[in-house]
Amino acid sequence: MKKKVLAIVAAVVLVAAFTSCDKKCTCTTTIGGITSESEINVSELNDKYGTDIKKCSEFNTNGITCKATL
Repeated sequence: MKKKVLAIVAAVVLVAAFTSCDKKCTCTTTIGGITSESEINVSELNDKYGTDIKKCSEFNTNGITCKATL
């Protein structure tokens, strides 16, 4: 019984983590052998530019790789 309760709690926490209102992405940019990291607040970008970005991977292009920041 405890395992079932723990599994349900873990599932709820996991869903809550991915549906955060203030989603942030950590992006790694590599140009000419030089690498830098930056953090992007998705909700601020959507508000400022009227975009509808839902996943960090939408920022991925040549030389840029973005992942969700927990």
